[in-house]
Amino acid sequence: MKLRPAWKVNRRSLLASLAFALILALSVAGVWALANASMPAKVPPPAKGIHLSLRLEGRDWNVTYESNSTKNNTAFAFLLEAARTLHVPIVWSNWTLPADSILVQSIGGDTNGDGGRWWQYWIDGVYGSVGANHAALIDGDEVQWRFVQFNP
Repeated sequence: MKLRPAWKVNRRSLLASLAFALILALSVAGVWALANASMPAKVPPPAKGIHLSLRLEGRDWNVTYESNSTKNNTAFAFLLEAARTLHVPIVWSNWTLPADSILVQSIGGDTNGDGGRWWQYWIDGVYGSVGANHAALIDGDEVQWRFVQFNP
């Protein structure tokens, strides 16, 4: 009596499965590469310290901060430096794909959405057009964070 295996591998099914797995892996790699290519470029740190100033305008409070030699050269990194130095509480969240950005949710107890106000930033009077962690600063820039109505 000749014994047969309980199951027999069908070469056509095996090749189809391998082709599907290969196509799936290539598709995932392609989506990953496309997502990474669409991310904003990282802001390189300055070679030497730069002079920056910051003004925080909450609902009913204002704070200013200045540094003559910071190496924090994004709107968000400089905000964190000021918050640490001035002991101002700050809450933020990280947003990954597709934005790879930071959303500042609260500064000094003023939280986004309260009274229809949101934290927004300006650099030298120009409204921020990218996530604050991608907003590059150069020597002499003035950053303002204001808790104001959002006007789309």
